[in-house]
Amino acid sequence: MTIGRGASDVERFWISVALVVVALLWSTREMAPWAVAVSWAGVAAGAAGALHFGLRYARSRGARR
Repeated sequence: MTIGRGASDVERFWISVALVVVALLWSTREMAPWAVAVSWAGVAAGAAGALHFGLRYARSRGARR
């Protein structure tokens, strides 16, 4: 059994963006208050992840400002 490489920063960025999209779609549904809170937590976590991994990728490519 071999262990493959981990996800790159770009892949993690797009996964975070996908989390934001899915969580926003779920937040438009009529749900229990706890489920709404979980979906908004997913939006916040996805946005934070996209920012974090997007900046890491930009720094690794030499796009420092």
